[in-house]
Amino acid sequence: GELRLEVDGYPHSGNLSVNLEIRVPRTMSIAIDHGVGEVSIEDVNGDIDLDSGVGEVDIRGDSMAFRSATIELGVGESQLSVDGKSIEGNSFLFIGGETEWKKGRGQSTLSVEVGVGEATVKLD
Repeated sequence: GELRLEVDGYPHSGNLSVNLEIRVPRTMSIAIDHGVGEVSIEDVNGDIDLDSGVGEVDIRGDSMAFRSATIELGVGESQLSVDGKSIEGNSFLFIGGETEWKKGRGQSTLSVEVGVGEATVKLD
């Protein structure tokens, strides 16, 4: 019931790049614990729980699938929009903040936590 993928033991100096594309059934729930880099999620309608240390997060999904979406950000910028409407969060000069939407009719929840970076969530 779980797929665990780790990239371990690579040198921390130099320019190492790992690009992965993982396809899952649309209704599957996913949890990602990501250290550094970019994460993009499209068309997943199950629960999404993403924790990224440093980097950029971009999530696009169907608003009808979700009952809530939350972005927590340490330092950086976040954007949350639902059906074309921007949801305002609380932050001060790009330091800390949380943006929440809890008015959905779907079954799934979406939670994004980014330490430093950018998070964009668009549910249409």
